[in-house]
Amino acid sequence: MNNQQPIELDEELERSTNRWMRTGIVFLFMLALAFPLFRLYEPAQRAEAREAHLSFLADHGSDLFEVNCSSCHGARGIGGIAPAVAALEFLQSADDEAIFQLISVGVVGTDMVAYSSDQGGPMTHSQIEAITTYLRSLEEDATSNAMWRTPLADEALTGRDLYTMARTRPGRYRGRRPFIGWEVRCRRGLRQPPRQAYP
Repeated sequence: MNNQQPIELDEELERSTNRWMRTGIVFLFMLALAFPLFRLYEPAQRAEAREAHLSFLADHGSDLFEVNCSSCHGARGIGGIAPAVAALEFLQSADDEAIFQLISVGVVGTDMVAYSSDQGGPMTHSQIEAITTYLRSLEEDATSNAMWRTPLADEALTGRDLYTMARTRPGRYRGRRPFIGWEVRCRRGLRQPPRQAYP
């Protein structure tokens, strides 16, 4: 004989279980609807975040360039005693990796020394990346300069152009204006020495 008692169903437990199952199904259905919306929304968010990051890097790079590079490459990279790194020709011929490497390891046989701390220079990887990003941000409004490699050799430059190109940041010479005439005369083949370095 079978002595097992029939199992009595707990109706309250059954109702509760059914409620949770219905809630779970509704939740899964909502997730299924939300996922395509997320896929449409998320790339735009990522693009905005990337733009904000590049803008931050470019602003930081601008400050670093002004302090470390403008004395040779001119204000905003328009050229000086060193090449015009904001010229359209340079920016179109050098990709970001090339610019990063030029700053990091320098250019042998020139005054462009290595700036990477890995090469004994003063800058970190992120600082060099910031300057690279800043230079790339100049490309959209860059102007053509056929003499970008030797900008001071351009005979058409005015005195104002020469000052703008070769000036250094304020305070670099203890508040005095830097003397640029001697460098310009040397570049143009005139070798007479200046009488006064700081007028």
